Amino acid sequence: MKNISSFQRVVALFCLVTFLAVNIGVSYAQNVSEQHLEAAKKMIKVIHATDQFDSFLPTAARDLKNELVSSDPNLEAVISDIVDKNALALAKRRADLEKAIAYVYTKYFSLEELDKITVFYSSDVGKKFLTEVPNIARDSYAVFNEWSSSLMEDLVKNVENDMAKTVRLNKLADPKKSFPSKSLK
Repeated sequence: MKNISSFQRVVALFCLVTFLAVNIGVSYAQNVSEQHLEAAKKMIKVIHATDQFDSFLPTAARDLKNELVSSDPNLEAVISDIVDKNALALAKRRADLEKAIAYVYTKYFSLEELDKITVFYSSDVGKKFLTEVPNIARDSYAVFNEWSSSLMEDLVKNVENDMAKTVRLNKLADPKKSFPSKSLK
């Protein structure tokens, strides 16, 4: 049985997600005006919504090169050239992803809402918000971790206290201990 590499799993998952996104976008596209779609694309650009996907193709190409070269190290230069050529040819399909994601946004936001979001994130406050969100998330997780640790300590302490009281009450109520049996002589 052939083993599926982690790279192949990543590629398969990406293809599935892309396929679903494109098909959802295409089916929804019938009800979306070009103006609505353009507003979504503009908003996506302003909030950098798809920047996280920029590294996919270079990473996929690098991983594919590594996997192929490990199978046949003598062909490293040829493999590198072929993979690079094909990756560059596929790079133009990045626009398909942008369009499919724009359709996703049009599904949840009206044209007017997209315009308002774009205006906000184009402002100094909106830009600062985008810049600071990672810091806010990091600090929020730190606060949550501290809070949850404190809460857990209190929960354990309170349960231990209540359990100690309950067990002590149960021991006092134990009839064998309350009324020792009289031994017959």
